[in-house]
Amino acid sequence: MLNTGAAQKLSTAINIISSGKIVLQAFEAKTFYARLRGLHAVWPLAEDEALIIAPCNAIHTLTMSSPIDVAFIDAEGVVLKAETLARYRCRRCAKAESVIEMTEGTLQRVGIHVGDVLNIRNKSKRKSSIA
Repeated sequence: MLNTGAAQKLSTAINIISSGKIVLQAFEAKTFYARLRGLHAVWPLAEDEALIIAPCNAIHTLTMSSPIDVAFIDAEGVVLKAETLARYRCRRCAKAESVIEMTEGTLQRVGIHVGDVLNIRNKSKRKSSIA
């Protein structure tokens, strides 16, 4: 479960849907400070949790304790880049509108690949501003 103090700075839970199935429960970093800290603010995540950073097209894993999985997505929810990012690395995807950060191995476990279209919705079924 998400770090309680950090979760208070994030939005309500959002479902990430791929191929019609909910694959992850995510939280969106809403403020500049929350986006700047990224996973540093909520680590560790459970296997079915993720952090959405929006707007965002570049991230880093400086000072992270382990590698993470990242998916860069555009405004329509299309996965532009998906990879496991080692510690002390930076990545950028110029066309991305947001980034989903997850624990290492999540991309493979839930089957998220480049070209997939992710449906990102608030749990209340209202469409999120991300996709």
